[in-house]
Amino acid sequence: MTRSMRPALALASVVPILVLGAGALVGPLAGGSPDRSVERAETTASPSAAALVCPGPVQVPKELQGSTGDKKLSSSGPNGRVGVRSLGLDADSSLLFGRVAASSTRQDADGNPLAPSITAADAAGEDLGIDTATGDVGASAQTISSISNGPQVTVRGSQDQQVVADAVQTTTTDAGDFRSLSATRCTGASTQASFLGASTASGASASLLLRSTTDRPATASIQVWTADGPADMGGRSQVVVAPGKEERVLLESIVPDQDVIGVSVSTVGAPLAMSLQDTERDGLTPLGGEILSDLPEASRSSVIPGVRIGKGTKAQVVLMNESGADAHVQLAAQDAKGAADVPGLGDEVTVPAGSVTTVPVEGVDGDLAITADSDQKVSAVVRSHVQSEKKLGKTIGKPSDLAVAQPAPALRDSGVVALPTDGAHGALSLAATDDTHVTVIPVGADGGAGKSVELDLAGDSATDVPAGDLTGTKGGIAGLVVVPDDPDAVHAAWIQTEANAKAGPLLTSVPVIPAATGGSGTTVRLD
Repeated sequence: MTRSMRPALALASVVPILVLGAGALVGPLAGGSPDRSVERAETTASPSAAALVCPGPVQVPKELQGSTGDKKLSSSGPNGRVGVRSLGLDADSSLLFGRVAASSTRQDADGNPLAPSITAADAAGEDLGIDTATGDVGASAQTISSISNGPQVTVRGSQDQQVVADAVQTTTTDAGDFRSLSATRCTGASTQASFLGASTASGASASLLLRSTTDRPATASIQVWTADGPADMGGRSQVVVAPGKEERVLLESIVPDQDVIGVSVSTVGAPLAMSLQDTERDGLTPLGGEILSDLPEASRSSVIPGVRIGKGTKAQVVLMNESGADAHVQLAAQDAKGAADVPGLGDEVTVPAGSVTTVPVEGVDGDLAITADSDQKVSAVVRSHVQSEKKLGKTIGKPSDLAVAQPAPALRDSGVVALPTDGAHGALSLAATDDTHVTVIPVGADGGAGKSVELDLAGDSATDVPAGDLTGTKGGIAGLVVVPDDPDAVHAAWIQTEANAKAGPLLTSVPVIPAATGGSGTTVRLD
């Protein structure tokens, strides 16, 4: 479970097991295989409310927004607006068990279907008054089409039920210096966070955003990690954030000219909502950017699905070792056919203590899952690009867009992901570590369910489910539920491409998060 998920899916207490009778879920499967009986004993969900904070639009230093003298390149900053899609499911929703089944027991006294409530407020805390769409399968969706700041989203289960929630922010700048596409998970405030994959090299800018959502001051302790080891913070390792305020730390002013950096943050006094934005250029050539949410905890084993490498471009595996001992890491890649022979991977990689190491991935294009196994706990991401076929204006090189793929936790019981407000343009990437069967259910913008997609996955492979295969929803696809037959056998991510082909190619990805947190929360058992 990631650090960002802890506050968003905070565990209030250990609560009793809730047993539902056989009549709790009735009705046929929609779109599933009639010959296959999918049996799952239970699923676990977090308590009844999730408070999620979105980072808001990309902001870059004013000195980077000067005129370029070329009308086809922007003389202003990136897009100042974002869209946010939120998804909520009650713990007893049939979708979390791989079934599309409405129930007469999931209605209030007036016969209205029960489903989570979703409310959104702007960065100042003012309610945005946006309606929540609810269906008859215990699911809700909300869409904020456009907003100029980072909203706060609260998802509550119906009738104090436990709730599974996700919210994803999307921002697109389809032309100019800061041309990019970024999908970022909205997370809860936390006391620890780590980020990896940003750059402070020439033409790049990286900013750490620290935002208070409480009435207490917080002090953030920051450490930047580089290829040369822990950076000398020069007296800038402590940042005080006043109640209800935000602070931005310009990282290139601390560690300039670093191809790739890692950042770790811990807070005292109060938790903070934290994110890291990265924009990159090569002279006048746009190289894209991302807004990064915090990473899962460092691990000895990581799976990174949803790695898309464009034709003729290069990618990098980035490894960060915050421990005091050298880490020895074995990297591998999988594609739809199984284990992939990828130049640059296969040899053992040593990551010195307290440093960041990059491993180039060359001579391959397409969609991959990359695994990292280590004798020490490390963090891992993959930086990749997709490149345009045309130059922009007077630029020497062709513009490209950066995607930073993060590790995806194993899905023990089921997983959810909210999809971008621009629509489902791309594919669901499923990385299987063992042979298993998986059910994918799209959730519509109306809170209803679409047609189930049933897949058999081979171990050590990466399978894409194109957006065109996800059908049956009304008002577009708001999110996905992914339910594997075998616990911990599947890791998943959504790969998003541009909505407007003329702006492309653009690229970003967001991992699917587990609905099951294990250990605490409510366990729902189907008898």
